[in-house]
Amino acid sequence: MARAQPHPRPLMVPAVDNLDPAAIRVAYDHEADTLWVSLVGEPPPAYNVYVADDTMYRVDPHTGEVVGLEIERFLEHALKYREETG
Repeated sequence: MARAQPHPRPLMVPAVDNLDPAAIRVAYDHEADTLWVSLVGEPPPAYNVYVADDTMYRVDPHTGEVVGLEIERFLEHALKYREETG
């Protein structure tokens, strides 16, 4: 399991008010139990920065802007949360 690491430079996380809801894209791979969320439409080339176990920001390598999220073991986490709170 990967661990969150400090990123060498500040990431530019977009403000919610600046996001276009029509541009958000979501994809899920059941076999890998991985959820991807693109905040900017068609996902551009990006690299991952772990922000928590199994959760990463997708970062544009040219601008440092967060352009999406990736969550590994998504259903496992979701179901665990449901059991803990339900």
